[in-house]
Amino acid sequence: MSSQEQQAGPTIPPVPAKARSKRPRAAPGNWTSRLLVVAPKAKKKEVAEEGRKCLHCATDKTPQWRTGPMGPKTLCNACGVRYKSGRLVPEYRPASSPTFVLSKHSNSHRKVLELRRQKEMMQQQLVHNHHHQGVMFDASKGDDYLIRQPDFRHMI
Repeated sequence: MSSQEQQAGPTIPPVPAKARSKRPRAAPGNWTSRLLVVAPKAKKKEVAEEGRKCLHCATDKTPQWRTGPMGPKTLCNACGVRYKSGRLVPEYRPASSPTFVLSKHSNSHRKVLELRRQKEMMQQQLVHNHHHQGVMFDASKGDDYLIRQPDFRHMI
């Protein structure tokens, strides 16, 4: 043995690889006989039942009608799931809803919370402006003041 063979260790003869499968394979040209014929899938059941609309988002197409605050089968699937989990708020709308307006609604919980915060801030701002209306002149209300107050020009 040479010094190189001693450093590398004993030589191990290669082991033949095992077959991965025990089942027999078809002839290469016979693949068409193994094709699986799949029947076409039935379309998703989104039945618009006579005059039925979701009481929250006004959609008339849903795979399943769900129970809401007004009773069974009053909410579409999306709104019913939200209602049952306690997260159905006016700002929530499925994007496919006919009443969906991007500036007012969202189907994302995080965005709904953001919209609610913005709405509350606007309401607080209106209340704040209303309380200070007599103390401070609001430039945006100037035209309103001229229209609603008596005309004193004849006294000048």
